[in-house]
Amino acid sequence: MEIALLIGLIVILITVIILSQRNYRLVHKSLQSLEHRIAQIQVTEKDGVLILKPQQDIDRHEHPTFQSISSNRLVTSTIDAQKANIKRLKSHSITSTNMKLDTLTSYDATITGSLASGSIVTNSETISGNLTSGSVTTGVLTASSSNITGNETVGGSLAITGNESVHGNVNVTGNESIGGTLNVTGNTNIGGNLNVTGTITGTTISTNLGRALFVGTVASTANGSTPTAFAVATQVVNQTGSGVTAGTFGSGSMWTLAQGTYTIDFETSLTLNGSIGLWTQQPLGSMVLDTNTLSFSSVGGTWIHGRAIEVVGSAGENVMIGSGDTSNNTYAIQKSINVTQQYIIRITFVKSS
Repeated sequence: MEIALLIGLIVILITVIILSQRNYRLVHKSLQSLEHRIAQIQVTEKDGVLILKPQQDIDRHEHPTFQSISSNRLVTSTIDAQKANIKRLKSHSITSTNMKLDTLTSYDATITGSLASGSIVTNSETISGNLTSGSVTTGVLTASSSNITGNETVGGSLAITGNESVHGNVNVTGNESIGGTLNVTGNTNIGGNLNVTGTITGTTISTNLGRALFVGTVASTANGSTPTAFAVATQVVNQTGSGVTAGTFGSGSMWTLAQGTYTIDFETSLTLNGSIGLWTQQPLGSMVLDTNTLSFSSVGGTWIHGRAIEVVGSAGENVMIGSGDTSNNTYAIQKSINVTQQYIIRITFVKSS
C-alpha cells in the first residue's frame, strides 16, 4: 500500500513538471511573438513596475497599435504615440523622459522632458520641459511652458515658468504663477493669488481675492440714532474678485460684501470731537453699529483712522461708515486745511479669502 502510494506521488510530480515545461514553452513562445509584434519597444516588469524602452532599430519596424497599457507603476525613457501608437496610457504613477500620447491617465506623472497628449487626467503633474495637450485636469501642475488647446482645470496650484496659452477656459482653485505671458481665449477663474510676470491677453480674470478703494470729497454727515451714513461715493479702484459692490443707504454710501474675509480701513476728520464706526446689516436685518470698530477723537479736526476685520458668511453682508454715537448727535466731515480746502473720507477693502 505504501509503495503504491509513493509510486502515485512520483507519477503526479513528473506530470506536473512536464506540464510546467510545456506551459513555459507556450508562454515563452507567446512572449517571442509579442516581442515580434511590438519590436519598437521592450516591455519588462520588475517588482510590479512596467518598464518600456525603445529599441535601437525602432524606425525600421512597422508601427504596432495599443489601445491601452495599464500598470501599477510605469518607468520609461520615452513613449511616443506616433511611433508606438499607444492610444491610452493608464498607471498609478509615471516617470518618463519624454511622452506623446492620445490620452494620459495617472495619479502622479513626472516628465523630465516634454509631454504631448490629447487629454491628461492626473493627480499631480511635474514637467521639466513643455506641455502640449488638448485638455488638462490635474491637482497640481508645474511645467516649463504650457499650450492647451482645450480647457485647463487645476485642483491645486498652477506654476508655469515660461508662457501659458490656453484656448479654452482656465479654472485653478489654488494659486497661479506664470513666469512669462498668459494668453487665454476663454475665462480665467483663480481661487488664490494670480502672479503673472508678463502680459495677460484675451481673457477675463476672475479671482476670489481683490482690493477696493472709495473716497468721498463732498460735505457729508451721519447720525447714529436714525442711523444715516457718510457719503463715500467715488470709486478709485475695485478689482475683480474684491467681493465689494457699491450701493447707497439713504443719501450716504453702503457696500455689499460677498462671502469671505476682509480687512477694512476707514478714515476721516470730524468738525467736532466724536467717533465713527462701521455699521453692518445682515440679510433681512437692520443696520447695527459694530462697537468693535469704534474710533474717536476728543478734539475736532483730528484725523480718525479705524480698522476692522470682517468675516462674511455665504449670505453676504452690507457695510457703511456711520456715527459711533447711537444718540441723536449728527457728525459732519471737516474740510482739510490746505489750499484746496476739500472734504475727504476714505474706505479701503482688502479681501484675503
